[in-house]
Amino acid sequence: MRSLRHLLPSAGSLIVFEAAGRLSSFTAAGRELGMTQAAV
Repeated sequence: MRSLRHLLPSAGSLIVFEAAGRLSSFTAAGRELGMTQAAV
C-alpha cells in the first residue's frame, strides 16, 4: 500500500491555516505569527 503521508499538510501550514481562519484575516494571522501577509 502506498503511503498517503505526502498528501498531508505540514504542521506549520496547519498553524497558519488555523490562525487565518480564527482571526478572519491573513494580515492579523501574519502579525500574530510574526510573518508577512504574503508568507501567510
